[in-house]
Amino acid sequence: MTTTHKTTVEYDGTRRYPWLPTCTCGEQFWGYVAEHAAQAIVDEHVAETSGRPVGREAK
Repeated sequence: MTTTHKTTVEYDGTRRYPWLPTCTCGEQFWGYVAEHAAQAIVDEHVAETSGRPVGREAK
C-alpha cells in the first residue's frame, strides 16, 4: 500500500511555537517559531518517505 503525503504548515497563534507542520499520514511534529523551519521539516519528511536522500546525504 502506498501512502500519499500531503503536508501543510498552519499558524496557531495560541501556542508558544505557533507554526504547526502536519501530514495526512498522521505523523506527529513539534511546533516551530518560524514558518520556514516548519516547512523544512515537512519537506524532509516527504523526501524521507519517498526514499530520496535528505540532509547531508542529499549533497
